[in-house]
Amino acid sequence: MASVDPNAKGRLVDPALLFRFSLTMFRNDADPFSDQWTLSEAYTFPRLDRLSGNKSFAELRGAWNKKGLLFQLTVAGKTQYPWCRPSRMEESDGLHMWIDTRNSPGIQRATRFCHQFVFTPMGGGPRQDRPIGALLAIARAKENPHEVAGGMIQLRSRLARNGYQLFIGISNVALTGFDPLEYPRLGFHFAIADRELGWQSLTVGRDLPAEENPSLWSELELNDQSPA
Repeated sequence: MASVDPNAKGRLVDPALLFRFSLTMFRNDADPFSDQWTLSEAYTFPRLDRLSGNKSFAELRGAWNKKGLLFQLTVAGKTQYPWCRPSRMEESDGLHMWIDTRNSPGIQRATRFCHQFVFTPMGGGPRQDRPIGALLAIARAKENPHEVAGGMIQLRSRLARNGYQLFIGISNVALTGFDPLEYPRLGFHFAIADRELGWQSLTVGRDLPAEENPSLWSELELNDQSPA
C-alpha cells in the first residue's frame, strides 16, 4: 500500500480522515473522587495526530470504572503560565473533550448523549490558581445532555515551570446515558489547547468541525481488563 506523506504540499485531505480510529480505555478501580490516584504509562492514549504531521507537546491517559472516567493530562515545554479564564472557557488553555455515550458515528449533529467538557489547570478560586471543569453546549446540537451539578467533577492540578499536570475525575452521573454494560463503546475526541504551544488534537485539526460534528470523532472501547 502506498504511504501518505503528511507534509506534502498541496494536500487536499487530512490523512486522519482516511481512517475510523478505535481506541481502548482499560479499567482502573480507583475512585475518581479520591485525590490519591494516578495512571501508569499503560493507560496512555496513542498520539494519532502525528499522522497529520502535527507536533505533540502533551500526553493524555485515561481509564474507566462503574463510578466514572479518569483522565490524566501532562503538558510540557511551556515558558508561560496557562491562559485560563472562567468566563471564556471555550478559549482557555487546557483539555477540551467530546464524549458520546451512544457512539453514533453516522450523525453530524450532536444528540443529548453528546458532551463537550473543558478542563483547565488554573483560573479558579480567589487566587485563580485552582483547576476548573465545565460542560459546554455543542454548536448545532439537536438536544443537550443534562446539566452537570457541583460535585460531579473532581479536579486537581500540579503546576511546574515547564508545564502542568491535570487529574480529572468525571462521575458517571455527569454523563447522560453512560452505561458501560449496555454501551461499552463511546464516541470520543479531545484536543489540548495552549496559546503558547498550539492545538494538539486526537486526530483531525481545527480546519475540520470536529468540535460540533460527531462523525469526526473516534471510538473509545471500554475494556473490562486492566492493561498488561
